[in-house]
Amino acid sequence: MADRLRCEHGEWKTRDQFSKTQLEKYEQQARNGTATPARTGIRCKEHSAKQALELKCNGPCGRWRELRFFSKSTRRNGKNRRCDPDCLMLPI
Repeated sequence: MADRLRCEHGEWKTRDQFSKTQLEKYEQQARNGTATPARTGIRCKEHSAKQALELKCNGPCGRWRELRFFSKSTRRNGKNRRCDPDCLMLPI
């Protein structure tokens, strides 16, 4: 096993800079002969998407709010994302 792997973004990284899931994906592909240390097809932790901590309300208020203000189904629905069912415009 190689000590360093190339990230999808072209940077060489040590194994500890990849998640367990990404390493398992690489190892499976390496066993099948479809991946090499130079061509892994996996992303390092640095280049992986992070969970959003805030979302913008698409309702009348238009505020950026913490995730806890949005239901899970509302978070998945990008178009009609409202922070509260009774979302109102902020007073000026």
